[in-house]
Amino acid sequence: MTVFADTSADEFEAIRLADLERLYHEQAAEKMGISRQTFGRILEAARSKVAKALARGLALRIEADRVDKEIERESLFSG
Repeated sequence: MTVFADTSADEFEAIRLADLERLYHEQAAEKMGISRQTFGRILEAARSKVAKALARGLALRIEADRVDKEIERESLFSG
């Protein structure tokens, strides 16, 4: 049986913008259409879940709605 650490699409997007794209919180929040404070809360929750998954050997499961669109977009522009 696989045990999962579930992450929402918003949490995935927050990590992607902050840690992969290296945007400042204010810039990332603007892209997501939320306040900087809300972005910070979402990012904190996401990082906690990722850390939990890594530390406990859990699979990380991400809601697919927005994720699929981001992966598709990145594959179009990655060469």
